Amino acid sequence: MSDPAKASVKGTNAHKHLELPHYNIIHPHLNFSKAFLCSAAFLFQYVALYSAQNVQSVLFQDDNYDNLGFISNAVVYLGQGSGSIFCVYFSSKYGDSKSMAWASIFAIPFIVSLLLPAYRSVNLDSDAWYYQQGFVYTVILFTSLLNGLGEGVSQPASGTYISDCAVEQNKGFYFALFWSFYMGSQVFGNLIAAFVLGNIDQQYYVLIMTGMCFIGVFLFFFLKPPIVQHDVLRKEIKDEKSKSVRL
Repeated sequence: MSDPAKASVKGTNAHKHLELPHYNIIHPHLNFSKAFLCSAAFLFQYVALYSAQNVQSVLFQDDNYDNLGFISNAVVYLGQGSGSIFCVYFSSKYGDSKSMAWASIFAIPFIVSLLLPAYRSVNLDSDAWYYQQGFVYTVILFTSLLNGLGEGVSQPASGTYISDCAVEQNKGFYFALFWSFYMGSQVFGNLIAAFVLGNIDQQYYVLIMTGMCFIGVFLFFFLKPPIVQHDVLRKEIKDEKSKSVRL
């Protein structure tokens, strides 16, 4: 006869792959590769995003676009706040891994749009229509909003994803692992900006950041839903406690 507890676990969408009848056979690092891949994807994408957002204010002023960089950053954070409102809906409907993957695509137009002011830096005397302030302002602010909306979905979803990768015994380690990669994006992004912008033209810096962003998006699409174990662990502990009380 089939085990009803196991059947109930198989019948749920969230835990359909779980067959862990006892908490003492929980595998603490079963999802380590998934947490590592998620962390690496954030590293590559946010090396590009944070580095670009950190330096664009100065670069845009050098390219005769006044305070566009500051306004762009404000629009990005406005988009983040707005996008986070819809994060729960997308995560519950499509799952955290797919939500992060599709949301990461929204960063690409923003990074690519930075090529406009970057190429203007070597063509300051050009009167081409695509260098005009009206066009550049519109493109940069629109793509900044898209970028912010994507970040607003992917960042909250990453917290749930890493939580589902971990179990009670190692959740601190998993969040520390993710945070170290996430903060590493600031370290490497700023170092790349300092080296590249000090030696070669802006457009090459933007092209490098575009490549980093594409790598991050590529990695996001390899993410798979983790095998959630902590809910099973809590249920088993609760069951054990109930048995001990009855005895």
